[in-house]
Amino acid sequence: MNLLTPRLNLLFYDYPQVFTAKDKVDCYYVCMVVEELESGPLYLALQISNKRLRGLLSGALDLRAIYQFPEISLFRLAEFQEDGETLAFTGAAYDMCPVEYLPDEGLYFDGDEIAGEALEHNSPVSHIGLSVKEAEKNAQIGIAKLSEFLALYQNVLKHLARIAAKEIKCKINRKETPFNVDVYGFSHGSFTVHVKSSYQCDLFGDNALLAAAYSKLNGFIELAESPESAVIELQKIKGHAANSIIKLVEFVDSQCCPLTHSWASPSTGRSEKRDLSVSSAKALAELCRQRNDLFDEEIVLEGSIVRANEEANTWKMTNLRDGKRYSGEVDPDSGLSMTGVIIGKEIYRFYCRERVEVVLGTGQEVTRLRVYKIEKNV
Repeated sequence: MNLLTPRLNLLFYDYPQVFTAKDKVDCYYVCMVVEELESGPLYLALQISNKRLRGLLSGALDLRAIYQFPEISLFRLAEFQEDGETLAFTGAAYDMCPVEYLPDEGLYFDGDEIAGEALEHNSPVSHIGLSVKEAEKNAQIGIAKLSEFLALYQNVLKHLARIAAKEIKCKINRKETPFNVDVYGFSHGSFTVHVKSSYQCDLFGDNALLAAAYSKLNGFIELAESPESAVIELQKIKGHAANSIIKLVEFVDSQCCPLTHSWASPSTGRSEKRDLSVSSAKALAELCRQRNDLFDEEIVLEGSIVRANEEANTWKMTNLRDGKRYSGEVDPDSGLSMTGVIIGKEIYRFYCRERVEVVLGTGQEVTRLRVYKIEKNV
């Protein structure tokens, strides 16, 4: 049986009048009611490209133009099945839309621009609106400010995606970035950056880790209205992810720059939007500054010492587990010293706190390791 699955309602009165749908091979259709039968409403479904569908969703094309001048004359007649969740369709015996079925001119939809872009790019996309002072009259922003923000934003997405990967038991190497994103435009009249996946997504336009990162970020922004609740959530994910989020919150606070984050994927059919106000960011940033336990991740290194500097209390170790060399310093509050550490011959276990800092302007990360406990001859 040929089936369509509804995606996004565009016009509803008593029942869906106009909506988008997908078939089993993931092609998009616009469905419009044309008759009321005893069995229920009859819809005229027309296959449509992602680009044209975006025009309909964004209000650039009216519904009449879609049906009067089809890209492909693939019309279908469809009815809802008993489950009310899918439509069965059959081919229509005409190549052009019958005049009596054409909708009136001027039926435009205040559609979902972001969902439309997700369809066009076949990728999860996000819009990040920055209400900076220089964008009050023109779509402009300082280069340094934009560079700083994009570095912070990408860092947040990377670490939230790593959390999502752990949740679905997807293995990602420690130094690996689970995805890349590209800036592909901005909105006129504001400074809203448009971001999408750099890599080709699957047939359904899905990049599960990127979509999860977008969703987790919006969930946190929603919590930020209650700083105490936000800190509880940060405590659950403490470490690099929490640190990256706090840095983004501090940016909004220091730049007095409210942030709007919206995202959609081709499969959702609609966008999700959240706003972070300066007042919420300020209250949360001040609360986080009192909590040193949020920023660091605990890691354990085991291996031989390559170098130890007693005066500076710094060290370098070859880690047996991955064969890589790590360097760091002694935590000044630990009371430890590199005095007496034997180079090369002994095996040590270093219990460290790791913190990642983003170098503003370049987006590069600097990892700082501080050992607070040492075991010898493990």
